[in-house]
Amino acid sequence: MVGRRSENKVYYDCSTDIEESINLQSTEDIIFSKSVFNRIQKLDTKWFVEQNIPAVTISTGQHLDYHRTTDDLEYIDFDGIAQLEKALLDWLNNLSF
Repeated sequence: MVGRRSENKVYYDCSTDIEESINLQSTEDIIFSKSVFNRIQKLDTKWFVEQNIPAVTISTGQHLDYHRTTDDLEYIDFDGIAQLEKALLDWLNNLSF
């Protein structure tokens, strides 16, 4: 869920086994923040967690049109998605376990 941003924050949650290795670098355009909600076991990622497979979920947060027919294409922040993609690719390319 990264199509909309009302602010520069991008929230993440991850399985506990990789929590220490999450080192998402914030930029001027994207501020990574650990979600205060335990979402990792409630979303599609729960299937990975249940099989002890490390998982991360990324979100720009909920909005008033979430899961409604009013969630239309014109509200998608394509520039924001591109910025987030670059930040996540930088993070993935620099991972070391």
